[in-house]
Amino acid sequence: FSNGTLAIATVCLLAVISPGRAAITRARDLGLALLVIVVSICTFWIAAGQHLTNLFSWVVGSIQLTTGYAEAMAIEVPDAASQYLVLALLVTALFLAIAKSGRKGFSTQWPLMLAALWTGFMVLRLGFTRHDTTHASEAFLLLFGALIAVGVRKTAWISLSAAAIAAVVTIGSEGASYSQILDPGRLASEASASMSAVVSGSYRQSLVAQSRSSLISYYHLAPSIQRVLTNKTVAIDPYQSNAAFAYGMDWKPVPVLQTYSAYTPYLDSINAKALSSSDGPQMVLRNSGAAVDGRNPLWESPKYMIALMCNFESRVESGRWIVLERAADRCTDSSVQLDEQHVTAGEKAPVPKSPGPNFLVTASIKLDPSSFSSLERLLFKTGNALFVATGTGNYRLPEDNAGGPLIVHAPVDLGWGRAFGGRVDYADLTSSQAGTITFTAIPLG
Repeated sequence: FSNGTLAIATVCLLAVISPGRAAITRARDLGLALLVIVVSICTFWIAAGQHLTNLFSWVVGSIQLTTGYAEAMAIEVPDAASQYLVLALLVTALFLAIAKSGRKGFSTQWPLMLAALWTGFMVLRLGFTRHDTTHASEAFLLLFGALIAVGVRKTAWISLSAAAIAAVVTIGSEGASYSQILDPGRLASEASASMSAVVSGSYRQSLVAQSRSSLISYYHLAPSIQRVLTNKTVAIDPYQSNAAFAYGMDWKPVPVLQTYSAYTPYLDSINAKALSSSDGPQMVLRNSGAAVDGRNPLWESPKYMIALMCNFESRVESGRWIVLERAADRCTDSSVQLDEQHVTAGEKAPVPKSPGPNFLVTASIKLDPSSFSSLERLLFKTGNALFVATGTGNYRLPEDNAGGPLIVHAPVDLGWGRAFGGRVDYADLTSSQAGTITFTAIPLG
């Protein structure tokens, strides 16, 4: 969930709900807030070296990232259900503190209640959509700040007690011990290191050198890979972009630089277009088997993966890395539909045989509509994530990208090693949700 979008919405809401103000004043404050937001975005956009003509596509992409996040990235960590109860108790305390604050009259109370409701929604979306330790701790920290802010005189004990609980849960969510958090020696040492990084150029350089050395040890790129990437523009898949910093590469990423984040057709399409462009990267450095949340690496940003197989060929393979070099587009427009099958949830759909040795076979899944799922995604997150089994694994698949095209067969002549998606040949697909699966063959020249 986009923190930037959330912050903009919060600023606009605060401008509207300020207690005790006339409607005309609220409208003026909202207009001023929007003006400041627009001017600030444009100023920093230009300062970053971007052209204003690209701003619209950035806004559209940001909205796509926000709207698709709840379904594509939602997870639940084990043994964390009790945090929902704590969240409910703390939000209730927030409402109670406002109700007992001594402010009289509906015109004074409703803006504060609305602010509390929005705070609860923000905490839920920020910390419990992708419900892991990092996001949960950030959410409880936000709630801690809100409770402190409401700590008015007559109800200080309510809000401050709840804030203390929020602080305890925040620390517990991170898995840290309280002695570590409150250790004066450790806090002083970290503060000193942070200050040194600000004021000392030599200290910053040493930190950069240490980071680079650590990353080089971790990625361990073979000399043969380093040689072919020299003086070439490079994109890195699927998300190990730090390698560009570690090895001083001429990094040229596609717009959504972590392919697992291209979880809508729009985001996927702009990735594929950038990769296929003659102005795209000359090389792609790809890691084997890397995927998040049990997804299939071949189905991350599916149109991008098709463009990668059509426009790049294997240059070097070493260990868990492969270098792909730009080549002539080998895919033609004369794709052939092989089969179309409607399946119920859990029903196997056999993958048709490839028409010949030099064809990619793809699958597109059109899920049966479910209004309840759409409502779930709008308010929070879906409780019924899409999984597709292939016989070799059961993979989570963002619903918006179920239309693919998802690679289910790649020819041996493609030249990619099996670990990187070459020679894949699924016998059947089993969707956890009902829908229609269309299989298509793409000839390779």
